[in-house]
Amino acid sequence: MALGLCFAVTSALALTASVAARPVVTVSIAGMVESPDGVLRLNVQAWARGTLASLAGKGMDTPIGIGPGECTVPLTGSAVGSVVTLSGAITQATDPSNLGVTVTFIADASTGSITFNFGGFVLEGTGLVVLNA
Repeated sequence: MALGLCFAVTSALALTASVAARPVVTVSIAGMVESPDGVLRLNVQAWARGTLASLAGKGMDTPIGIGPGECTVPLTGSAVGSVVTLSGAITQATDPSNLGVTVTFIADASTGSITFNFGGFVLEGTGLVVLNA
């Protein structure tokens, strides 16, 4: 019995040490992106945490100057160097036709550049991109 308990405690400590050895990474993206012709502008935000190889979080976009149209999306992705890529499908939207649309954030913490792909429609801009690794 004591040997089994010792093994369980040792295994739990090894697992805890393994998890603790992986640094927690946090990502924050906030900025304004616009269509190539400048007609459509959106405020975009995203937050995620995890490891460099496996981030999970949430994002949203809100149009500027054209009325309500907010979308919310659960995100997963990764970071390589200063570049973060987060993707997901919209789960909440004021316009039901946006539900299920795939979005991708590609943001560079060294430059502040943000590319937002909304179902194949690409908008670009800048903002605050923070990657704490």
